[in-house]
Amino acid sequence: MTALGVTSEIYLDGLGWVDNTDDVKLATKVTITGGRSNEGGQVAPSNCSLTLVDPDGRYVLDNPLGQYYGLIGRNTPQRVAVLLVRDTFSRTVAAGMGNTDSGQTWVLTGSGGTVANANWAVGGGVCTMSQPTVSGNRQAVLKTSTLIRDVDVQCDVTLPVSNVLGGDLEPGNLIVRQNPVTDEHYLCRVVVTAAEQVTVTWRHSSAGQLATPVTVAGLTHSGQTLRVRAQAEGNTLRAKVWAAASPEPYDWTITVHDERIVTAGAVGVRNGVASANTNPLPIVFTIDNFLMRSMRFAGEISAWSPRWDLSGNDATVEVDASGLLRRLGQGQPQLKSPLYRGITTAARSSLQAYWPCEDSNGSTSIASALGGPSMVVYGSPRFATNDDFVCSQPLPEMNGSAWFGDVPAYEGTGVVQLRFLMRVPASGSVDDRIIARMGIGGTASLWELVYMTGGGLKLKAYNPSGTPILDTGTVGFNVNGKLLRVSVELDQNGADVDWRMSVLEVGSTVGGFTSGTLAGVLVDRCLQVQICPQQAMTDVVIGHVSLESELTSLFTLDDELAAHTGETAGRRAIRLAAEEAQPLSYVGNPDNTQRMGPQGIGTFLGLLQSCAKAERGTLGEARGHNELVFRSRASLYNAAAVATLNLSAGQVSNAPEQAPDDQLTVNDFVAKRAGGSSYRVIRETGPMSVLPPQQGGIGRYDSSDEFDVEHDAQLPQLAGAAVNEGTQRRGRYPRISVRLHHPTIASSYQLHGSLLSVGLDDRVVMVNNTRIHVYDDIEQITRGWTESIGHVVGDVEHDITFNCSPAAPYNVVKLDDTVLGKLDSSSSTLDRALGAGVTSAWVVSQREKWTTAPAQMPIPLAIGGERVTATAIGSATPALVSVGTAAHADNAPVTPGLPAGLAAGQLLLLFAAGRASGSLEPNIPAGYSLLLDASNMRLMGKYAEAGEVAPQVTFTASVAGSTCSAQLAAFTNTSLQIAVPGVTQLNGSAQNIAYPAAQVAMPSVATLMIVLGWKQDDWTSVATIGGYTELGEPFSTLGNDQGIVWDFLVVDPDRPITNPAGSFVVTGGAAAISRGAVIGLRTVQQFTLTRSVNGFTKAHAAGTEVHTHPGAVIAL
Repeated sequence: MTALGVTSEIYLDGLGWVDNTDDVKLATKVTITGGRSNEGGQVAPSNCSLTLVDPDGRYVLDNPLGQYYGLIGRNTPQRVAVLLVRDTFSRTVAAGMGNTDSGQTWVLTGSGGTVANANWAVGGGVCTMSQPTVSGNRQAVLKTSTLIRDVDVQCDVTLPVSNVLGGDLEPGNLIVRQNPVTDEHYLCRVVVTAAEQVTVTWRHSSAGQLATPVTVAGLTHSGQTLRVRAQAEGNTLRAKVWAAASPEPYDWTITVHDERIVTAGAVGVRNGVASANTNPLPIVFTIDNFLMRSMRFAGEISAWSPRWDLSGNDATVEVDASGLLRRLGQGQPQLKSPLYRGITTAARSSLQAYWPCEDSNGSTSIASALGGPSMVVYGSPRFATNDDFVCSQPLPEMNGSAWFGDVPAYEGTGVVQLRFLMRVPASGSVDDRIIARMGIGGTASLWELVYMTGGGLKLKAYNPSGTPILDTGTVGFNVNGKLLRVSVELDQNGADVDWRMSVLEVGSTVGGFTSGTLAGVLVDRCLQVQICPQQAMTDVVIGHVSLESELTSLFTLDDELAAHTGETAGRRAIRLAAEEAQPLSYVGNPDNTQRMGPQGIGTFLGLLQSCAKAERGTLGEARGHNELVFRSRASLYNAAAVATLNLSAGQVSNAPEQAPDDQLTVNDFVAKRAGGSSYRVIRETGPMSVLPPQQGGIGRYDSSDEFDVEHDAQLPQLAGAAVNEGTQRRGRYPRISVRLHHPTIASSYQLHGSLLSVGLDDRVVMVNNTRIHVYDDIEQITRGWTESIGHVVGDVEHDITFNCSPAAPYNVVKLDDTVLGKLDSSSSTLDRALGAGVTSAWVVSQREKWTTAPAQMPIPLAIGGERVTATAIGSATPALVSVGTAAHADNAPVTPGLPAGLAAGQLLLLFAAGRASGSLEPNIPAGYSLLLDASNMRLMGKYAEAGEVAPQVTFTASVAGSTCSAQLAAFTNTSLQIAVPGVTQLNGSAQNIAYPAAQVAMPSVATLMIVLGWKQDDWTSVATIGGYTELGEPFSTLGNDQGIVWDFLVVDPDRPITNPAGSFVVTGGAAAISRGAVIGLRTVQQFTLTRSVNGFTKAHAAGTEVHTHPGAVIAL
């Protein structure tokens, strides 16, 4: 599939969307950028630049004779698309539909009656679809020639009747993302009712209706041709319907978000007849002007730049357009505080006076938010002093002042509702002093809310003569030290007035109130509000004084009162956009996003970006409509590739270059919470750790950031995600370029459609990469793009370069998934060298144990760039095979006996000692490694080989009469790597052998602990240490006597290793000097492997990292 050409449209007042494609100079290519300019940058406003041919000056803003004079200017809406399918039905087909003008084949299906090709026909420049029965439909789908995810589809449809009878007719229903095998799809369902109303909604083929149908305003069916347009972009479905003879409206009739289908599919058109319809059958629907586009840009033109030669004959206009982020980022005011916005939005019609009290320090009056009179201030309140209320900008403390506010005249309703924020110090305030007073027209003309000692409140009322007519007495609200919203409500009820006094503490779901009725009085409208008129309160905070003429629940603004604390990032973005009347779509579940802290003060764009930052998601722009897009981080997890490119087949136009630089490396990150604590995550081990390069790391790369999240408990995940992203070792390919008109892509409608659908933060994969010496799939996230579209010798050339970053950080554990259900290892390495083609590997881990369950096999792995598959994994618990016979000699070499049952791969431990302390040290036999050195007592080890021969142990000196001893023991599933470092001690002459405490550790895998002892005398026996198992206690009287003893214990995972100091209890013999020691060895697991999964096998050295493939981590 190849593009038919570029389409350009501008929206002009009164003319609607105007197609100006013919004016676009396509020899000068259209250039579009979107997303991030590089993998680490911020999302920038998208941009579209093109050249218009303008011989008559219609695009010159100052040309009064121009066709569009006064209609075009700054921020004129523009949209650009690539036309992929056109069908004007200019052919003749008696039975069927044939192929589109652009060559795609229609596949015809339907329900109701006999479905035959005769139900479809093409002639006279239109297509007809005949439905012979009710409760049925006829549809035509481009099932075998178009597969695309993000798409714009349009067609004209005409009913054969002007009067719909009985039940509905369903004309011009557009199909998108239809699976060519299962037929799962979305349907833009247009209905004409018997009342001639036109409604539109979206349906899913099995889930049914996705939203309540919307009636198209101003459109009544009368037999006219209707035009239907539908878009699918990401998780967003848009649709609109209008009379084809009228301008296309700017806005969409309905927008729906749904995640059921996120893959490419076919497009088509469907017409149906409902069961109750009584129009004469068959119903013959007429279809025309079917178009399928790929939307490339939607934004606003910021600059019209005329260009011409001196003759004036070659006149062009350079057009530069940008996405919505550009306008929102320029000169936008800060949004008001959450409570200010809530009060002015929720109660605007009944709000008669409102003084937010958020005035800056130095103010001399309190401004009205409604343009009415300011409050007159007597005294000197401390403005902008108190910031305890997160829902507000700083509020004033009274400081002995009084405030008087006149209420603009309004028609009385018999309802007066006064509300305000209040904080009285925990120590209280002056007893029996007026907090608020209202002057009201009527026979109950003065009402006072009074503070009483201990935090109580009372309500008092007076008649016009000043005679008290109500005193509620003190009500124990206990207001001291609390952040409250206070309410006084008066409601005329016949000849009486119902009154209510309420308080609501910030963050509470339960308020306190008292109420009653004052008989035989009238209230009309409020004339004046006074705050602390006696000038007797000092540290009391008052703010957001509102006067309303209707009663509302005190809980109406409880979210605003808490500054929307706990709202998810996705929901906050959606709410803010709705409040600002800015369109916003989203990808991912907005409820599955980070919980936010209090909404601060900032610009609309700044607050949206704080949501994306807290989520570690993205705020970008749509391509199908001039709107913002919020994408959750979770939507990137394990996402299927939108496009897969075969490098060896020539589907990539550039030679992808790796960028192994460190510009995005972070291995030490501090996440901070606004108004809270911080949390630091450091990559301490491994090749991307903070260790110096000479110690196997890369050095320290530190960074920090602040997040507007609800709790400090969210910070570890945010910091961990930053380090995970910043320490990726997978290849970075910042630029991947494709030429959509190249035969390798144009010949595949699936690939062509998928590349057109790749959007912000989508995943692309390159396969068959051996020509660049990469033997694995290259998975990248598209962070942005640049594309150019133009005509060269009549052909459309379309080039796209994607700006990318590795996808590996977004491969996360998915429960019950055969591949992604395995958490990646962070500390597993080859315990021993692995030869090329060898199918058995020994893997040692510091912090995790690999599953051994057969049901969990196979497990895909990556070792040193080679992909392998583990088909079986052995136990992770050390086990004793056997102990060999000890050997003794008098001042001579010894050869201990091999343990019975010894097999290749098992750990062979050699314990040897000489009687002469400090001078008779055992030498290390060939092939063995020294594990613990206590001078004349040593522990050594090696991995047994086939045909293993017992070692001869020699000693460093010849001391007459010195006994020499050695013994071997064999273990399975045990490594030579030390988990708990060895500790030794030399003891003075004593009967028992004391040994030291081991270093405290908390290993995540089983550990083999060994305690060793040596004594310069023989014995009768040695008691086994409690909980341990004895390996041996051999002694000899050859020479001048000595004995050796060793015990072992397998410590289970996640149990602390304390191993306190103790003693071997010796029976027999005499007191003598001795040595004691303790050491811990790691577990090793044997993997059975299938090699060369990605086409090669090689030798791997011990210490090579072992990972699952792809390496999944725990999601944020």
